[in-house]
Amino acid sequence: MARELSIGEVSERSGVSQSALRFYERRGLIAARRTDGNQRRYPSVTLRRVALVQAGKAAGIPLERIRAALETLPADKPPTKRDWERLSSSWRAELDRRIATLEAIRGRLTTCIGCGCLSLAARIICVGCRPVDDTWRSELAEFIRIPSVSAEPAHREDVKRAGEWVCEFIRSKCGGTAQLTPFGAKELALGEIPASTDPDKAPTVLVYGHFDVQPPAPLDLWESDPFELTLRDDWAYSRGITDDKGQVWILLKAAQTLVEAKALPVNLRFACDGEEEIGGTTVVDWIRSDVAGADAGIIFDGGMLRVDVPMFSLSTRGLIAFDVKVKTGERDLHSGMYGGAALNAIHVLMRVLSAVTAGPNGLLPEPLRQGIVPPTAEELENWKALPPGAEELELQGARPLDAKAEEQFNIRTLAEPSADVNGIIGGKPGVRNTTLSVHAAGEITVRLAPGQDVHTIGTAVEKLMRDAAHEGADVEITWAGVPAGLMHPAAPAIQLGLQAFEKSFGVRPLLVRSGGTLPIVPALADAGIPTVLTGFGLPESNVHSPNEKFLVRYFEAGVNTAAELFTAYKDLPASRG
Repeated sequence: MARELSIGEVSERSGVSQSALRFYERRGLIAARRTDGNQRRYPSVTLRRVALVQAGKAAGIPLERIRAALETLPADKPPTKRDWERLSSSWRAELDRRIATLEAIRGRLTTCIGCGCLSLAARIICVGCRPVDDTWRSELAEFIRIPSVSAEPAHREDVKRAGEWVCEFIRSKCGGTAQLTPFGAKELALGEIPASTDPDKAPTVLVYGHFDVQPPAPLDLWESDPFELTLRDDWAYSRGITDDKGQVWILLKAAQTLVEAKALPVNLRFACDGEEEIGGTTVVDWIRSDVAGADAGIIFDGGMLRVDVPMFSLSTRGLIAFDVKVKTGERDLHSGMYGGAALNAIHVLMRVLSAVTAGPNGLLPEPLRQGIVPPTAEELENWKALPPGAEELELQGARPLDAKAEEQFNIRTLAEPSADVNGIIGGKPGVRNTTLSVHAAGEITVRLAPGQDVHTIGTAVEKLMRDAAHEGADVEITWAGVPAGLMHPAAPAIQLGLQAFEKSFGVRPLLVRSGGTLPIVPALADAGIPTVLTGFGLPESNVHSPNEKFLVRYFEAGVNTAAELFTAYKDLPASRG
């Protein structure tokens, strides 16, 4: 039998990490068989294939092109000279195109050196020297240039300046009214753009986005200035280009396009904040106090499943955070003298926390599953396109909770409640001792499924924990929560949105749910504003990481799609006035 290699051996001999090898396998670049013990075994020819992948990446060949080329090679034996010749010819056109790009750069050496943008090694061309549309180039570069980092107090005025930029765009480009308005301790960019005809009879659409960004650190990992819009190949790079300045600009530009054509059929209300990245709730408080309301909402602060596969996120899970403190005596004791007779606070805490975590079936106790709104048949059909649970867990290096965890991954993480112990304090961690501890504390969070009520589930969790505690223990439990949010897929705003995306973008979005918590979603749902939560980011967009990027062709596609979305909402019943 031919020699086979473990994933560790392939990693060591090729210099490629094990996580990258698993990624290559998922993308169909390499293949392995599984042993009886479920371990990977690769044929020795895999080393050649990995080397080819690395060479292709170094030459700038996209992985899909590399995969297509590998499919022409024999999978179980080394490629012949003829195989190599055939493969290299399939890449020749791609390499010729890249050579032509470099030659074009060489022809602009004088101007590019003048602005300091040229870096052949990194294939960097500043937006000012790239032959792209001026209408978005200067606007977006100006917006990006404002370092609106909300997490750093030194940038407080920059955050406000970014909010003013949004307001000025609405006033000068869209003919609307807008003002950076103090609300509580922060400010909101609030603006209104009336429909081109009969605004009193037109539906009203509320648009949300955020103009603050994550800190750019670590700066040494950026290939270009994080606050200068830069293009490399097919991508635009900068901090906030995907999250969320670039997508806010898309919505603003779509509004401008329709206003200039006198074709905006709905009233637009913009409410943008500068504290999303630090978990602020100013816009949530504003929505709860706002009496004008809207017939639909739009948020472009998300992404696609993968390239050209858009998604609408219909819901977010809620969150209740519990702090538990246990006291079982006046002071710690010698376990040799009192163990087995005195109450141990850590033992009590373990019982308390175990009472509300998942059982053998992977689900929470029934009292904690009250009120769940199950996914519709349409949602479940859409979820078939999501990555399998086994892949998701393996990608993160995680192990399944139980035998059905992989199979039920999407249901459990999107449509079921879950509970996770986040921290335990007791005894003397890290120090070998024989103490019987009388003080212990723990933190546990419960994610609420759509439809569940914070008070109902919070009360049920507390009861289960108190019932599990030893009667001789003093147990203190405090908690607070954020509700889940759910947009019904049958709502006209959702259905019209699906049609608009399919008409403009050419692909009908998948209807999915989010396992995370986003307070604005339940606030909009409670206000009766069905909202499309979507976006044009991609899994590889490096959101919150160095070299954040956005696919350049999605700017035009995004503006066109947003304009089509605004246009489709003319068919909403206008219920606000």
